[in-house]
Amino acid sequence: MVTAEKLKEMQGYSPEFKHHLSVSKIYQACLKTGYKIAVSFSGGKDSTVLLDITARVWSKNRKDHGDIPLTVVYANTSNEFSGMEVFVRQYCAYIGQKHGIGIDLHVVRGEQTYYDVLRTEGYPVASKKTARKVREVRSWLQESGVQWDDIKGRLKDGIQSANMLRAMGAPDTIVLDLTGIKSDNKVSTYNKLALKWRPLITAPFKVSEKCCDILKKAPIKIIERELGLSPVIAEMASDSETRKQSYLKTGCNAFKGNHVKSKPMGFWLEQDVLWYIDRYKLPTAPMYGDLVRQADGTLKFSGEQRTGCKLCLFGCQFDPERLERLKGMEPQTIDFALRGLEQGGLGYREVVEYINENCKCKMKI
Repeated sequence: MVTAEKLKEMQGYSPEFKHHLSVSKIYQACLKTGYKIAVSFSGGKDSTVLLDITARVWSKNRKDHGDIPLTVVYANTSNEFSGMEVFVRQYCAYIGQKHGIGIDLHVVRGEQTYYDVLRTEGYPVASKKTARKVREVRSWLQESGVQWDDIKGRLKDGIQSANMLRAMGAPDTIVLDLTGIKSDNKVSTYNKLALKWRPLITAPFKVSEKCCDILKKAPIKIIERELGLSPVIAEMASDSETRKQSYLKTGCNAFKGNHVKSKPMGFWLEQDVLWYIDRYKLPTAPMYGDLVRQADGTLKFSGEQRTGCKLCLFGCQFDPERLERLKGMEPQTIDFALRGLEQGGLGYREVVEYINENCKCKMKI
């Protein structure tokens, strides 16, 4: 367990000290597992730093692990920026040469493509938490036969609204999603589906957060089980409130028997990542562009600030020009995305137009 106060203190450490602390956390995970770890590498800036730090630990302790290669796992989700897998392979070769170690790269792919997941599960819109809540509510409405129009105007009365839903047979998760009232009748506004996104409940398309689990996490978990390795990931508490709450529960290393889930950069901030890239002159994926120091002294990429899945609409409310920028880089991808499902495309035009009109977003296409 890590307190919020302790996390804030750690986030205030100097980048150099954070680097050394992360080294110790990785070394701790190596000792606990007998060096049976696998670095989850997406090609993004955070995992670019993580792989360099882990390789440094691996190189310095080669006598302890018998000079075996460092395992790296890359999940090709079929929704990566063009050229990302090429960069991943080149960067792994660079890291191996830089630190004088072997790199055992596993490129994994799920049984489904992004296209498949959109059709079967739904679109990743707003955020993982919001998409999950929308999916849960829509599923409950369908299963229970309750009409959204019959209850949407009766959800403003706190416990009274919660009791109304309970009388309809709604489970605690749905009561929490729609009223912010927990099973003990305490209020949790953080877990309440925001009014802004409630039009998604009746959208003419499905919404889901499952794409990450199906396309990225599931195939990585399979390879980890097959190899008997513990994951090392570049997840940071500053990424989202959900990741912050997860970090507060486990800290950098979550132990379960001899298995460890290591998040050695959990207390880092984005500027720490950019500092490390600048300090150690690490190559980064081409879609980032150049790393530039701003007038206020902070660092920023001239291109994309994040990579990840290129057509993901999580965070669309904060980055309305995302698809427009992608059109400049990959016009064929955008043409395919905007084409209707019945024409063999991804149906994005309908999704973007709906969230712009009903959820007050300003996505450009």
